[in-house]
Amino acid sequence: MVLFVSSGCAPGPDEDGFIPWEQVVGLIHDCRVETAVQTHDREVTLKLDSGVEVRSIEPEIDQVFRELEACGECCLDVVLVTE
Repeated sequence: MVLFVSSGCAPGPDEDGFIPWEQVVGLIHDCRVETAVQTHDREVTLKLDSGVEVRSIEPEIDQVFRELEACGECCLDVVLVTE
């Protein structure tokens, strides 16, 4: 199965569902995220509006929450989960 999670030529997730952090930021600002889960070791899992889940490692703890806040109105309904 080929999976495109962002516009352009961005690669899909690897075999473990990981994508580069820059793609996570793009998905957030493209309003594609329904749920964001962060673990204590900075692993982030996003459930997208397509039902697909992708994972990444955030550069700093809570960075995903800062990106969601910066996203603005289209991210207000994103479900946030932290461990």
